[in-house]
Amino acid sequence: MPLDSGAFLRAILLGDRSELPRAVQAAFKNSGTMHILAISGLHVGIIASVIIYLLKFLRLGRNPAYIFTILFLIIFSLLTLSRPSVVRATVMACVFLIGMLLGRRVDVYNSLGAASLFILLKNPKDLFSVGFQLSFLAVLSIICFAPRFMRLARQDTNFYIKRYLYTPLAVSISAWLGTFPLILYYFRIITPVAIVANIFIIPALFALLVGGMGFILLGWIGFAGTILAGLNNLCANTIFFLAEFFSSLKFGHFHL
Repeated sequence: MPLDSGAFLRAILLGDRSELPRAVQAAFKNSGTMHILAISGLHVGIIASVIIYLLKFLRLGRNPAYIFTILFLIIFSLLTLSRPSVVRATVMACVFLIGMLLGRRVDVYNSLGAASLFILLKNPKDLFSVGFQLSFLAVLSIICFAPRFMRLARQDTNFYIKRYLYTPLAVSISAWLGTFPLILYYFRIITPVAIVANIFIIPALFALLVGGMGFILLGWIGFAGTILAGLNNLCANTIFFLAEFFSSLKFGHFHL
């Protein structure tokens, strides 16, 4: 793959940003989408969802699918050299999946609390980590505010508009509201454009993560590797274009 798109795919799959150009990183920062460069709950959630749906499509039972997904996420965490952000996301996902595996009604607040307790028992200093604070605050904001925003939508709203427009917008606004005070404090930047940018960029990220996993599994096959590399390059360049576009909008971000 070309250098920029290959480096980007390596960043979102393995957490290695060493070869990602600074201009690209600046575009993500100013568009409020820098979070997609660090493997987080978003990436792990997408990967877990894809695996579960794939295994269900292959007629694998519910419990075996959850067990396989948990094992895959643990292996994935090790492949990324157990980076703190990946471990945090993996713990949260595994706690959630174990609750479903045991047939218990999953309480997202309890799952979030159990995940944070597990991580802090391992390393209490994580409490003062920017990544830890942003990860848990983003998830907490989404589960707290998104349902309230969705209740503002009219009951007779078209199903597809509600699912593919209102829901992503509610999630994006909720995450932004919860994290912007910390981002302002630590990084001295406000990115209101992120609310809209995430709605466009995250679906493209989903496609790239799926293509990236396919590339890892099938890239050794000549024609499959070539096709997947081309599709991944297209997705990566689409994301670059969107990040650059939103970062260039007037009043899209403010440095303080």
